Amino acid sequence: MKSGQRLATMLLGSVLLFLSISNTALAQDITPQSGLWIIAQENNGQPGRGFNLDAQNNALVLTFYGYETSGEAMWWLASGSFAAGSNQLTMALGAYEGGMAFGDPLKNATYLGPDGQVTIRFDSVTSGEICLPNEPCKAIVPFIFGWPPTAAEALGTWVVSGTLLANGVPFGGELIFNELLASTGPAVVNRVRGVLKIGDGGVLVQGAVTCSKLVVPSPWAYTCSAALPGRTLQFSFDLARNAVEGVFYEGAPGSALTRVFAAFRILNQSGRAMIPN
Repeated sequence: MKSGQRLATMLLGSVLLFLSISNTALAQDITPQSGLWIIAQENNGQPGRGFNLDAQNNALVLTFYGYETSGEAMWWLASGSFAAGSNQLTMALGAYEGGMAFGDPLKNATYLGPDGQVTIRFDSVTSGEICLPNEPCKAIVPFIFGWPPTAAEALGTWVVSGTLLANGVPFGGELIFNELLASTGPAVVNRVRGVLKIGDGGVLVQGAVTCSKLVVPSPWAYTCSAALPGRTLQFSFDLARNAVEGVFYEGAPGSALTRVFAAFRILNQSGRAMIPN
């Protein structure tokens, strides 16, 4: 078995196990995506500032890249741990100087102390708010640079897990998007098509699925229809990098919700194994 296939198999097993026992906790306590984030209103395609998040267990490390009032580039480091039931942290923004330049021998930096505090809170794994010194709080999102702003961002293989709202019973499955389709009108960017496999009442069922990426989310970015044996399943979701959050509907969108779900990409469209973050 190729190394990429082995990694995908391991990820599939670990994600399914984790999500099958943790749906209740995931709904309450949020672990943000690790990686490069940006202040949403500053994402204009020009050089600016941003920050990196690395979440491990309950701990979060934030490295902020910005500028002094003089215009000189600067970075700050903050860290903390989430308390149970909380998706917010307030941390000191530590400043440093005197570390290694390229080609220098090993040399430790000097901690200068805090340059104020930062408060960061999350309302999903891919959205939140940051409050920096001397600034109002601002919305934050992951910085997307490797995926196109079209439905092509959804291509690949996804592990699906969720919870029945009525009784809290977990379910799981697999979603494979392998074909890009044209738009159906001005409200739709374009579409993807594939196969949905899902455990339904103890039975694995599958069918063709088509999803449309909306120009203006209302409220979700994607609306989908899956032709399963004996019925059509409607669902909607938002996507950022390798993570999806969404809802399945009983009947048409807007009717009573029956299932909430999350999905993680384990393979991209070319078969490269993805880390589900």
